Amino acid sequence: MKKILISVVLIAVSCAAGAATTIALWDFADFNLEKRGGVDYWKADLGAADAELFLIGGVEYDDPWSPLSKDWGKGKATDPSSSSDPAIFSDSLDTATYPVQGVGNKTAGIEIKCPTTGYYGIKVSFDIKYKLTCSKYLCLQYSTDGGQTWEDAAVFANEFIAFKNNPDYPLPGISKIWFNNNAADLTSVSAADNNPNFRLRIVTQFAPGTNQYEGCALDGRLPPPYPRIPYAGGDNDSGGADNNHRYDMIHITAESSTLPAPPSHTILQAKRDVANWQFIQIPNAEIIWTSPDWFSIGSPDGSCALKVVKPAHNFVVGDIVNITGFMRTSWEGERYLRARDITLASQGEVTFKPVSTATKNVGGGDWFYDSLTGAGQKGLSGNYGLNNVGRPVKITGRITYRDLTSGTDLDFPNFIYVDDGSGLNDGNTLRYPDAAIGIKVLPKIWPAGEEGQYVSVTGVSCYEIIKRPSYLDPGWIFAPAIKAALVEVIPEN
Repeated sequence: MKKILISVVLIAVSCAAGAATTIALWDFADFNLEKRGGVDYWKADLGAADAELFLIGGVEYDDPWSPLSKDWGKGKATDPSSSSDPAIFSDSLDTATYPVQGVGNKTAGIEIKCPTTGYYGIKVSFDIKYKLTCSKYLCLQYSTDGGQTWEDAAVFANEFIAFKNNPDYPLPGISKIWFNNNAADLTSVSAADNNPNFRLRIVTQFAPGTNQYEGCALDGRLPPPYPRIPYAGGDNDSGGADNNHRYDMIHITAESSTLPAPPSHTILQAKRDVANWQFIQIPNAEIIWTSPDWFSIGSPDGSCALKVVKPAHNFVVGDIVNITGFMRTSWEGERYLRARDITLASQGEVTFKPVSTATKNVGGGDWFYDSLTGAGQKGLSGNYGLNNVGRPVKITGRITYRDLTSGTDLDFPNFIYVDDGSGLNDGNTLRYPDAAIGIKVLPKIWPAGEEGQYVSVTGVSCYEIIKRPSYLDPGWIFAPAIKAALVEVIPEN
């Protein structure tokens, strides 16, 4: 893989963002879209509410129902065609409709509002996926006056050999590839520090010394020297179908901060009282359940549990941890803490036990829910009883449906449906036009029993997307489910 940094870079460019404090991170792990005044804004996955990203210069997102295009499993270090995202299940932002040839130099791409109040020594990095006819050159710019004026910070020139199978490009017939950790060091720009009006943008630019965009791909189907595949902008109907830039791991960090320590809360207080986007700390929290990209923490008296998102963590059940992070509500409606920093305080014996319940009681109704701030936990329509989202639960029943995929399709993780006799119908159409009866269970280990077998299931109560939009039916369906589940087959007598 060849990656070139232009020598006329105005700000020193580093190879990585380095170990520093996160101001804002867009890893697209959640659906954070807000529409205001006809503009789509993506809130930072990790960061304050005023950190947001939007598209400029006529660029659009390339998905008919959601601004996120799935790129599951892209965090695997063994796959050079993946982004650097460590999460197993995460998204990326696919953008399209860039300018046609010779038009719009340094105007089209993404723009980011990111106040740096209280932060000093700013650095930026991002991952980007190129397709066949993208612009080879991208310019990272910054503004210290809210976008009134812009300065070039770095120019990135990424290119690859398409349609060729060689050691540098292990995927045969490659037509797109990730370039990761494109990074710029702005620590010498004092005006970027402690600035409520700080902004960034990443835009396509003409090849140096010309008024034309240069394509990013060389045609490996022909003998060397490989000819360059021409740039092609516009929408899909006018030749821009292979002109997408897909973004991930947009990370803005600081070397130091003068901000005070965030307020301290218990698990119960954090989930019940704290509004979305508030930065808090939870000390001495007991980990009661784990999954590769998240874990659950539980209050000592067993009254409350809370999901904590931290991709690629290495904590185990029984660890006592100190956490700082931002309270959030997921696209599905589940409250969680997006962790920024976690330290291990001690290790103990888990006292928080799963609660046995009926499938119809998984989820529950509203719990201290405040629709203005997002505090509390919202119940889904038609669900009643004590809300148990985020805590381990236990059910028993018969497997009524088993996912028939091979288990290698990470876009849709394997699942089963389990019915305990309640006859729950969550609105799925798995037995089209009918539903699979029971509650959706996403096991930790696959395979997890066969259809018709009786099983005991222990996992975390959650909300899950049951049905995604289609051209025929653009609606979403969410319902209670059980994830990270341990499934044990009950032997027949």
